[in-house]
Amino acid sequence: LGDWAVAESTAAKIASREDTPHFLRIQAVTTRAAARAAQGAVTDADRLLLAASRAASGEERRWYEQAHLLLAMAGRRNPGTPRPALTSDSSAAGRVMHALWAAVQGDTVTAARALEVAEAQPEEIKLLGAGPALARGWIDAHAGRWRPVADSLGPAARAGEHDATILDRVTAYPVRLLVADAYERLGNPDSAAAYLELVV
Repeated sequence: LGDWAVAESTAAKIASREDTPHFLRIQAVTTRAAARAAQGAVTDADRLLLAASRAASGEERRWYEQAHLLLAMAGRRNPGTPRPALTSDSSAAGRVMHALWAAVQGDTVTAARALEVAEAQPEEIKLLGAGPALARGWIDAHAGRWRPVADSLGPAARAGEHDATILDRVTAYPVRLLVADAYERLGNPDSAAAYLELVV
């Protein structure tokens, strides 16, 4: 409803309760950070995500790192240096997350290498939804190849991500943002606006 102060206080209460189920606590922390960002306190949102990431491991840590990356992308900011826990994560999900981080920063060589390592684990890659394609899309974007970005990510951007049980899947938001950018660069502002409306 756009009442971010209420969203923040509700999320803070849910996150702090000892009897809150783990999966709900993760959503509450992320909602609290989103509410802070929506109210203009982007630095506070980043701090919340960083603290949550430091206290977590595995897919939960990657979830918070992904939220930080999305916050940077939405604000057109550099996400900063990836944290050591991310660069040392050898799982396919960790490699894809590292590829995304590097690609957003413009380090397409590191992104391509990390993606190649991840794709050597095909069983794990199947579970990651649009994440690998999004990393490739960012690599293409930095090379100015906007048509492949729109073509490869368009279907995933339209469909969205509907499986919230796998924390390592990227959400629909970064996919839609990149596709909107692609259509803007291709001189098609109506399509860009349509994907931005999906984000909203």
